[in-house]
Amino acid sequence: MFFLITFLIVCVGGINWFCIGLFQFDIIAGIFGSQAHFVSRFLYVIIGLATICSLIALPIKKGRVYTPKEFKEQQDTEESESEEDLEKEQDSKNNSDDEDAPQEDSSASNSNESKPNQKKKNSKSTAKK
Repeated sequence: MFFLITFLIVCVGGINWFCIGLFQFDIIAGIFGSQAHFVSRFLYVIIGLATICSLIALPIKKGRVYTPKEFKEQQDTEESESEEDLEKEQDSKNNSDDEDAPQEDSSASNSNESKPNQKKKNSKSTAKK
């Protein structure tokens, strides 16, 4: 909620600068009499601090200004479900690796038998060149 408020303050400051640039009219100074008035200066400082907070929050909150509680709870449950799914996948991979291990031994012996034949084919192909 804090970052939403700072964002709104930054928007007010942006609109004020838009009016200064386009119409040469400072809204805050116009409301309070001048830029030197202590309330005007206080508001300028508040807008500056809000800008600094928003710039710091940008990378931390990944560009999100406001995240409702319902959305946060939904994200938390999705993250915990995805972690559980990853654990299940890893367990299933480990189990399948254990089942595949004996088969790899038998296939390894078959592949060893075919390797001399492959060497012969390779030597024939090099001889033709």
